[in-house]
Amino acid sequence: MVSENLEALVIEKRFRVPAPAGPPGDGQAAARQFDVVLMSAGFKCSRGLMERLSGLDSAAVIDVAVRVLATVRRLAGDHVQHNAYFKDFPSGVPDTVRFWTRCLREALLDPAAAGQVEGIVVQAAGGPVVRALNLLSLPSYGRYRHTYQDLLAAHEDLIRAAGDRVTVLQLGAGLEEELQALYLDLAGSRVPLSEADRGSLGLLAAHCAARPQPETVPVRENQAVINRVRLAGGSR
Repeated sequence: MVSENLEALVIEKRFRVPAPAGPPGDGQAAARQFDVVLMSAGFKCSRGLMERLSGLDSAAVIDVAVRVLATVRRLAGDHVQHNAYFKDFPSGVPDTVRFWTRCLREALLDPAAAGQVEGIVVQAAGGPVVRALNLLSLPSYGRYRHTYQDLLAAHEDLIRAAGDRVTVLQLGAGLEEELQALYLDLAGSRVPLSEADRGSLGLLAAHCAARPQPETVPVRENQAVINRVRLAGGSR
């Protein structure tokens, strides 16, 4: 629980996800699902983070997603309760007639594809037998029009286009390295920290007590927090 709290602190303050660890595998589908849910809360994975998650086992990706989503939802005010079916709603909702017309045209113009189209037999109660086309068998239906690598290549353009509407979560270094960097950042602040940030500084000062300490602490209140932690730990 302590390590999860510290990981959440890094995500909150630095918008970086400490390098996820886990057994290798194909986590592409889980990573994409995680990214879509993140967008519903105003956040998004960077390309580097997506690539790292995609190379892990799906269970490991889900474990990371659960922790990160809990953190970003707190940052978003914990008011996000749903995920839109169409992520670009309303502009992302396809025109039904145009969509199926395109699928039919592509199937009819390609002899190889036309051979894959299936027919179905429908008979209403007491009515005539009607032969119909199984639209779900159209080759274009339910198939990606790009590779996963194409998706990642377009990721950066999508992030730039989003502007300030989303907060991008970057791939961080290892947890301990990220904690040390955050500790030095807070300790080196040139303005007084908020009460919450002073609490975070105290937590990090205790965790990083045996590691390199800041050369200078410009704000006296911040130095007082660090000194109190050192005294409690028996250091001077």
